[in-house]
Amino acid sequence: MYDHWRYHYNVLVIAVVANFCLMGIRLVISPLVPDIASTFTVSMSEIGLVLTGMWAAYALGQFPSGVLSGHIGERLVILVALGLTGVASLLTAFSPSFPLFGVFLLLLGAGTGLYFSAATLLLTKMFENTGQAVGFLTAGGAFAGLIAPIAAAQVAVWYNWRGAILLGTITFVVLLLFSWVVKPQQTDVDGSIMDGLALSTMIDLLSRPKIAFSILIGAAAVFAFNAITTFFPTFLIESKEFTTQQAGVTFGVVFFLSAIFQPISGRLSDIFSRDVVLIANLSLASIGFVLLIWGSTLYTLFAGLTLLGLGISWAGIIQVRFTDVLDKSEWGIGYGLARSTFMLIGALGSVVVGVLADFFGWSVAFGSVALLLGVVVLAILANVLFNLEL
Repeated sequence: MYDHWRYHYNVLVIAVVANFCLMGIRLVISPLVPDIASTFTVSMSEIGLVLTGMWAAYALGQFPSGVLSGHIGERLVILVALGLTGVASLLTAFSPSFPLFGVFLLLLGAGTGLYFSAATLLLTKMFENTGQAVGFLTAGGAFAGLIAPIAAAQVAVWYNWRGAILLGTITFVVLLLFSWVVKPQQTDVDGSIMDGLALSTMIDLLSRPKIAFSILIGAAAVFAFNAITTFFPTFLIESKEFTTQQAGVTFGVVFFLSAIFQPISGRLSDIFSRDVVLIANLSLASIGFVLLIWGSTLYTLFAGLTLLGLGISWAGIIQVRFTDVLDKSEWGIGYGLARSTFMLIGALGSVVVGVLADFFGWSVAFGSVALLLGVVVLAILANVLFNLEL
């Protein structure tokens, strides 16, 4: 019994470490945006476009991750994700031109995209308190938001942005650790892998009201998250006159708060209601944006950062909202498809906010994100108050 318990928690720890590294490589790019733009002489809209491509590739990776997990096992999918991410990090760091930089970011997005669905399904099978377990998993990504931007900004000062992106090669080490800790698995899915790719199956899953509503929530949350991870440090530098190092530290603080609160949010959603906790999270983030954009004092800036950090601890709850409404036999196909869908829609956050910032300024760009979150809060509130069962 003890060995069984210890193995499960060892898997949880290495899964959290892997998510930390895979989220970290995507987040190191944010504080480097001004340097990358200067090197390749491109605009924020162009940077936003290639980063949207990266997040879109990340989103598209979720579906094959879920389907393959059911047929070859989560372990093998995760090992492939870690190896591909390491290779992509090397290629991105040595990009000789902006078009190739964009292509290698697509590969980076695809590699990291194979990980999360497989890891979530692995932990969901192992733990009864799924909200808390997945909360710890997503907290690993949030801790990456604390450390990765600070490390990237410092390495960029010592060397350049290319050296900072090379931090992503740490995934090669994690690959070896994961292969050692996690045992090979037996799969329990019947039928051909092509069954999950049938158009009728996908339409049936996506057309279910509960899944469609969850996708709406997930898409809005990912849209906001991508806007934050891509442009929040640049917003602080250009709008609030922060230095690169100050912006990196502030960005990290937001993710530190999120990392601490994510397992707590997940546990609260296990005890009470997923939707009630989501309403609280999304409301805090929306108010945080408002204070950061239009606040003019140190107190409003501090309050805005705190609320934003606490608010964006929604990730784990959104994931288990899907597994709650899917039959266990549908987890691989259904969760992977749903996650690909809402991640793909949410990937537009980078390019939309980049374009709005170029043409209308940061207040309009991030104000639109705050408004979007507010609308979703109202939708979830209606679901709770009127018992719509979505």
